[in-house]
Amino acid sequence: MSFGPAAHRCKNVQAGREKDLQRHHSHINLLRMADYENGAGMDSTLSQYKNEYMKKLAEKRGHDFIVEIAHILARMELKFERQLNMIKIFQDMNSRLNAINEFIDDDDSNYSDTIMFGADNIVLTCSGLHQIEYAEDGSIYRWTGPDRVTFFTFPLLRRNLAVIQVYLRGFHRPEEQGAPRLFVDGEPIETALSPHEGGYLVAGRIPPRSKNFAAPTEIALGLRKTTKPDGDERLIGAAFLRLEIRPDVCTESSPTAFALESSGGFSA
Repeated sequence: MSFGPAAHRCKNVQAGREKDLQRHHSHINLLRMADYENGAGMDSTLSQYKNEYMKKLAEKRGHDFIVEIAHILARMELKFERQLNMIKIFQDMNSRLNAINEFIDDDDSNYSDTIMFGADNIVLTCSGLHQIEYAEDGSIYRWTGPDRVTFFTFPLLRRNLAVIQVYLRGFHRPEEQGAPRLFVDGEPIETALSPHEGGYLVAGRIPPRSKNFAAPTEIALGLRKTTKPDGDERLIGAAFLRLEIRPDVCTESSPTAFALESSGGFSA
């Protein structure tokens, strides 16, 4: 896929960049995702923390009181570190988006409306994936994590409706997950989950753009939660295999999403 020389930048990039970056900044809302049905969110308010910890401290005396304070401080430090990590991720994504915009030229024929990459071939910008791992059958995958949302950013020609398919080998603790969700440039799209070759297929449709057809597209895969496997300090969610986008040539409706079964998952 060719990006064209930087000397031939699109004339309307500057006008559209500010809007793109504003939308990009708004993606912090993805990390809330309305707590994903009944899933416990990490964005509890300060007052909720205060009430929770004051109640616990009121039940402690002497040495137990000191120990409980230590536990509370440790938990708060962990939550604070995760929030700082999220801020750093978004700052990095914004700087990379600026760099990608430098490659946009005035001839979108240099861009493709089809893209495919696997866990061993992540394109341009990605955040929210662990290192490569190998399954017994030789397939390559990466666990999503540590956060619940994984981001992919790449140039994509979007003059027409497109189909997106994300292939997953499985989920860690699938009984605790709901169906994954897909977001395009920060906006949720209708998402369907179906079994596929021993794993899962997450599918949806990407709407066309009215202008800046080849500007960077950001795809976000959102899960209800990430958890730690036994003997592993990492927070993981789903085993990512590959992502494919192609023009939509099918008029049939998407398959109905279904609840994950604990027997159908892939645990670490």
